This record gives sequence, C-alpha cells and structure tokens, in this order.
Amino acid sequence: MNTHQPLPKSSYFAWIMWIVGASFYFYEFLLQVFPNVVAHHLMEQLAVSAAALGGIQAAYFIGYGFMQAPAGMLLDRFGPRKLLTIAVILCGLGAIIFAKSTNVYQAEITRFITGFGSAFALVGALVLASRWFPANRFALLNGLIITIGMLGAAAGEAPFGLLVQKYDWQHIIVTLGFVGLVLGAIIYLVVRDYPKGQTMVSHKPEGVSAFSGIVNIFFCKQSWLIALYGSFMFASTPALGTLWGSSFLETTRGLPAITADSIITVLFIGWAVGAPLFGALSDRIGRRKPSLYMGSIGAFIFILLFIYQPHVSVTMLKCYMFLFGFFCGGFIVSFSVIRESHPWHFSGTSLGFMNLVNTVGAAASPLLVGILLDTYWDGTMVNHVQVFSAATYYKAITILPIFVGLSLLILPFIKETYCKGK
Repeated sequence: MNTHQPLPKSSYFAWIMWIVGASFYFYEFLLQVFPNVVAHHLMEQLAVSAAALGGIQAAYFIGYGFMQAPAGMLLDRFGPRKLLTIAVILCGLGAIIFAKSTNVYQAEITRFITGFGSAFALVGALVLASRWFPANRFALLNGLIITIGMLGAAAGEAPFGLLVQKYDWQHIIVTLGFVGLVLGAIIYLVVRDYPKGQTMVSHKPEGVSAFSGIVNIFFCKQSWLIALYGSFMFASTPALGTLWGSSFLETTRGLPAITADSIITVLFIGWAVGAPLFGALSDRIGRRKPSLYMGSIGAFIFILLFIYQPHVSVTMLKCYMFLFGFFCGGFIVSFSVIRESHPWHFSGTSLGFMNLVNTVGAAASPLLVGILLDTYWDGTMVNHVQVFSAATYYKAITILPIFVGLSLLILPFIKETYCKGK
C-alpha cells in the first residue's frame, strides 16, 4: 500500500529552489566531460598511456560510485541543503587542484575528490523532487534533471573545446572550479530540505531504521536487475562523451578536432531531449517498461550505425549521435522503477543504490576502452604520445554496443511497477 501523501501544489519557490539544486547536476557534467576535450593535453603534460588516462577518468567514477549509497542515506538523514553545498564546493576545489596536477597520481586523487562530491548531484536533485512535488510528476522531473545535466555535458564539449583553442586549458578549469564555490553559496541560500511544516520525522514510519532499508534494497532481485539495466545502458555515454568519442572520430573519420567535438556534443543534446519525453510518456501511459524497451532497442540500432556505417557524412553522424542519445534517455525511467519498488521514505537510499551500480558501468567503460586500445596498439608514437590506428579504435569501441545489447537482454526479467509506489 502506498502511504505517501502527495505534496500540495508546488509553488514558484519550489520550482526556483529545485532548479538551483538541479544546477549542480549541470555543473557536475561539465566537470565530468571536459577530459574528452583535453585528453591530448593531459597525455602530453602527464606523459601517460591511454590506459592511464582511462584510469584518471575512472578515478572520477570510482569516487562517484563510492559515495552513491552513502549519499542517498545521508540525504535521507540530513537533507539536501547542507550536503549539496558541501559537495559542490568539494567539486570546485577538486577542479582547481586537478588543473595544477603534475603527475598521474595527483590527477587521479583530484578526479576522485571531484567524483566524490559529484555523487550528491543527481540523487540530491531527485530527493528534492520527491519532497517538493507530487508523486505523479516524478518521472517527468527525472527527465528534466537529465536534460539539465546533459546540457551541462554539451557545454563541456564543443563550447569548452572552443575555449581550449583560444585560452590555456588549465586556466579555464581553474575558473570552472571557482564557479563551483559560488554555486555552493547560492545553493545554501536558496535550497530548503522540506516544504514548510514537514520534516523527516513526519515522513518516516516509527521503528524503521536506515539499515533495514539498505538490507531490503541490497537483497532485492528487482533492485539488482533494474540497476544492472541502467549500468549497461549508461556505460557507452561516458566512454564516448567524456573521453574517447572525439579521438575516435578524428582517427576513424579523419575529422578535425572541433568537428569531432561538435558531433559528440549532439549526444548530450539527444539525452536532453529524450529523457523528459520518455519520462512524460511513461507517466502518461501508466507503465514503465515500454519506455525502457524503446530506449534500449533504439540506442542499440543507432550506436551500431554511428560506429560501423562507412562513408557517412558529418550531418548523418550528428543524426546518429543525437538519436543514440535520445533513445538512451529512456534509461531515466529506470530511476522511477527502483523508487516505486521500495518504500518512499527510502527514496534517497534506493536512488543512491541505483546510481552506484550505474557508476560501475560508467567507470569501467572508458577504462576498458583504454585497456583495449593499449592491447591492440601497434607501437606508433608522436611526440612521446601514443597514436592509435583506425582499426585499433574500431576493435576497442566494439565493447560499447555490447553493453547496450546486454541492457536489452535484462529487461524481460524486470517487473513492471505501473507507476505505483509502495
């Protein structure tokens, strides 16, 4: 039985506050994707291999994943206001120190710190949505949150690439770090944990412990199935969008860097458009799995076309990348499934678990591509930097459509929740 009482109709303040909180997700994605644009600079400055560069990016996702379950529990316990403030300040400091790194170990530590703080961004915005808005808007707000994040990712690709061409990349990242410090102050001033008159005490049933929620979520088959689905669906996006996508296009298609960056930017625009539409569709039809099926099938088709169709124009590559991102947006409905599979007072914990497992795929995919590149590398180097052939890139990138295909195989075993929580 659903004991959650829908909140009163949202005020303008609720929307303003939610947008301010969700802006952290925009900022987090800027920080997540910029290594894709400066990958060559990093390899040259730090004198690292492709696998080591993949390890630097993986450190971000390890920090991110390490804090996912704790982030959800902490948000349930202490609320979003203080935690989001501290987290975004950590991200800003991590970016500032990263820009000054002189070796791979410093770079990995600072990316871990940035990922550690970023862990609160998505779950914090989802917790705010669950507390300040009626339950029947949750999937739509999920989609809008993803839109905000993907617009941040898009800004971190081609626009960031243009800045890097004109200015010193380290100075740009330091400036980005100071933006995080300012955003932290704004979040603290604007965000509130609950609507007036509501508290965690009024929301949580007596005698229910946080530990019991963790145990129920962890040992629930449905939790693992939906989380693994999300992990496989999301894994290709960080591999293409945060590290290897631009280099893949430059090498296999012979494109200049700025054109390659602009194509990868379209991936995030597709996510930004698709996520709220799939969320709204799911709410409208009262079912979750049709959106998940459409997302997986569409994403599988268009990533194959993007990677393997020969002699394709830049315009078509952008179309394929947009549609791949668009259908990947169906993945966001999985957050509604896991929230509806567990009691609402453990929203933060269940969403944190979901994002934790997703993050495993996000961390593994760029690292795995880097390892495969090193494995098939023919030994060519230019200015002490590894250079990979088109054939090597194709062999390494093949792992990405496999991930999407695995998400489709999991779907039949996931239970439909019919947009109804517990």
